[in-house]
Amino acid sequence: MYVFVGLLGGGVLFLPAILLFLRQWPDPGFEPLLASAAGLLVFVPVALLFAARLSLANCAIAGRRLGAFEAIAESWRLTAGQLWPFVLFFLLFFVLAIAAYLAGLLLCCVGILVTVPAAMMIFYVATGYAFYKRSGAEPRLPSA
Repeated sequence: MYVFVGLLGGGVLFLPAILLFLRQWPDPGFEPLLASAAGLLVFVPVALLFAARLSLANCAIAGRRLGAFEAIAESWRLTAGQLWPFVLFFLLFFVLAIAAYLAGLLLCCVGILVTVPAAMMIFYVATGYAFYKRSGAEPRLPSA
């Protein structure tokens, strides 16, 4: 889901710049950069809010066996009163993950093989903990 949002967001973010660039083809000037910056300033906070509100959807799918739309509704309900702690978690996680990714790149790209799975594991454990804490349910192992 996050890959789709990222691809969609990237297209929306750079669409004004691409259109301005194509319109002013021989000498594009400074306007496409300004259009990209304006798109960035508008899109990033909106995407961050939606990512925070939908962050528990994958846990609802795995933990409660809900469908996609029911999981989105459940995630929206569970994060209703706690939006800003989730937003701060996302900001902190992404800053630390980018720092870990850069450290992995500095280790001749071999560190990426460790930092990417570790960061994703930390993210999913933290969102799973938040899901069970907010929903009041106890985590249980699936039956065989």
